[in-house]
Amino acid sequence: MRPCRTPNLHGLRVVSGSSDGAVRVWNAETGKLVLGPLSGHNSTVSCVDYSPSGRYIASASWDCTLRIWDADTGQDVHGAIRGHNHALRSVRFSPDESTIVSGLDGGAVRLWDVKTGQCVLQPLQGGSAVWSVGFSPDGQRVVSGFRDRTLRVIDRRTGETVVVLAKRNPNRLRVG
Repeated sequence: MRPCRTPNLHGLRVVSGSSDGAVRVWNAETGKLVLGPLSGHNSTVSCVDYSPSGRYIASASWDCTLRIWDADTGQDVHGAIRGHNHALRSVRFSPDESTIVSGLDGGAVRLWDVKTGQCVLQPLQGGSAVWSVGFSPDGQRVVSGFRDRTLRVIDRRTGETVVVLAKRNPNRLRVG
């Protein structure tokens, strides 16, 4: 399995998650391990993301948990964040770093408060796996790409679907 990874744009670090359930931070120039392995997940880490400031790392796992790590110390900020009933496929911080969006195999999208670890919104529940998630640049919209080749834009405050786009060819939609 190819590990998931994301760069820290505030430094020369890359975070990866892998099938052993660990999160690791690497020096992008030397390839040396800087932090980790950070343990806590009981299954494959399917997605990782650095917060915009580089202060936190979010990790999503097939064990149905989300974790938020201190990017400097490796401390698990809240422990396992539960409330997912399916494996997590994707995770992303909001531009203001206050919220994390998670996408699940079962088609759910959830928003989480970074400071408390509590779920603040469950806007979508569907039958198709959520392959990718993201935020609009202003953070007011949540964008989700589903296995059924639909892309949904949701209002972050109300949870209302703003638009649904369908792709007709068989390739996956990816939110970036």
